[in-house]
Amino acid sequence: FGQAQGGSNPFFMGRVAMMFNGQWNPYWAEQYAPSLEYGVAPMPYPAARPDLARSTWLGGNLFCMPRNGPQAEEAWKLLRWMQTPRAQILFANEMHGVPNIRAALAEPSLRTGEPWRIQFARFLDLATGRNAGHFPPMPVATLYQSAIADATDRILEGDRAPESALKEVRMRVQREMDKYR
Repeated sequence: FGQAQGGSNPFFMGRVAMMFNGQWNPYWAEQYAPSLEYGVAPMPYPAARPDLARSTWLGGNLFCMPRNGPQAEEAWKLLRWMQTPRAQILFANEMHGVPNIRAALAEPSLRTGEPWRIQFARFLDLATGRNAGHFPPMPVATLYQSAIADATDRILEGDRAPESALKEVRMRVQREMDKYR
């Protein structure tokens, strides 16, 4: 259907009207579709649940070091430094991502400059909300995320009704989760 971070992205080409995506997308839209007019909005919420307004899902950036690495102390120093506001701002500017720590979210350099930063700032604002959260840590998290993505594709392609697709996800993930009880 097209590369997400490239000129063949279906959203950039006008092949889809909207998409669920991440904070990196304004940068890529500027690179591959500079005349594209679009906006960034939080996920929709049920009308009966106004308490869920401005919900957003926060991911994260993983840093790993080998258990028996030859420079373990230096690696720990780097990891500690990477969690400082200065390092998070540098990393966010290079990766076009939301910083991992709240102290860096209001940094003006992340919100001003190139035109794409106007839309990027919406992601920074959403990350400060009370309904910003992370995916639940659980042993079947990867399966759950994959199953939800598959279900979304089936729904969008018209192969499954939302209720049916979500029931499949629940049953499949629950079956795996039950192995951990």
